[in-house]
Amino acid sequence: VQTKEVLVPKFGGITISGRSGTGKTATMEFLASLYSIKPERIKKTGEIMRKITHSGKTSRGFMQRDEEIDEKIDTEQKAIIDSADSNNPFMLEGRLAGFLAEQNQNVVKVLFVAPSEIRMKRILKRALEDKREEIEKLEKERELALSSIADPAVIEYLSQRLIDEKTETVNLKSVKEKEKEREREDLKRWRKKHPKLRGIDPFNPANKDKEGNHIYTIVVN
Repeated sequence: VQTKEVLVPKFGGITISGRSGTGKTATMEFLASLYSIKPERIKKTGEIMRKITHSGKTSRGFMQRDEEIDEKIDTEQKAIIDSADSNNPFMLEGRLAGFLAEQNQNVVKVLFVAPSEIRMKRILKRALEDKREEIEKLEKERELALSSIADPAVIEYLSQRLIDEKTETVNLKSVKEKEKEREREDLKRWRKKHPKLRGIDPFNPANKDKEGNHIYTIVVN
């Protein structure tokens, strides 16, 4: 995506969809700058999930969660999509964002695709960065607990977390296995909640809505 003309002169919002590791985040930042989209109108489903679950980064496999969590995430995405406004457009990054916006003609739906090997290398890089950041965070929390003479149970918990984080294997093989599990389990959930996804790949550029129109406005590969 290089110029405004690639999209449309006026739009109420842009959805950024695709599998993990397809380059969504980097391009999202570029498009947000290109169209001067306000920071408060830029949303990512990963951040929505972390806000709801009060969890950390989730780039290392499938996250066990109650079905109501997915319901809340979908509800927030739909609210963002329904707020489409050409005078104040939104940008929403989410693997299913394009499907949720398929009936909204005022929304540009961008799908990102990339070869599996490239995706896995990107995910590995991000996972290693997350691991390093988590270790640094735990070390600081443990040092603070020790210096403040915290409850021994707290110190023991942080110490064990630190050991677990340092000893967890993060390599290309483990990333592939966890991402395969994540895609399989997430797809089960999506198909249960959205019957229209049953039997189809939500990331197929050729997908069409019930009226026969292509769901994705633009495909980037």
